[in-house]
Amino acid sequence: MNSNRLPILVASLAVFVFGPPALASDAIPAGGTISEANPTISWASSLGPFTPNPLNGCGNPANCDNFALTVVDPPAGSNYIVTIELNGTTQAEDWDMEVYKGPDLVGSSGNAGTPEFVVLSNPLGTYRVAGNPFAGAITYTATATLTVDNTGTNPGDEQ
Repeated sequence: MNSNRLPILVASLAVFVFGPPALASDAIPAGGTISEANPTISWASSLGPFTPNPLNGCGNPANCDNFALTVVDPPAGSNYIVTIELNGTTQAEDWDMEVYKGPDLVGSSGNAGTPEFVVLSNPLGTYRVAGNPFAGAITYTATATLTVDNTGTNPGDEQ
């Protein structure tokens, strides 16, 4: 056997035995920024297909559809919140949502069906918003909105 073909044979055998490699899926667009001047951003899932992921969660980004949400220029001297909403495009879909700051899970929503909501108090920096295709997931749309919070939460508290 030609030694140049051995790596191709090994890779083909691995795909046959283990299936194709899992690839991280990026939302459309893959990321965006919200601020006091631009307080709302919207995105949609990639086109899939999505494999149901009821047990693994999104700690591994390859399991889910991911959006990089960056929060900058918060309202000076004010408490603020960022509300993230994810909606499946049909009533039969069941998406869950997880929000990470680095490796840390900072918020999640796992209702039956959709919508899913996560509220972050006084966030700053970049977060990974992960749509988890729990069951029957086809596609979703999502928004993140920054608003002033007058409920008395202390600056720096992140939920």
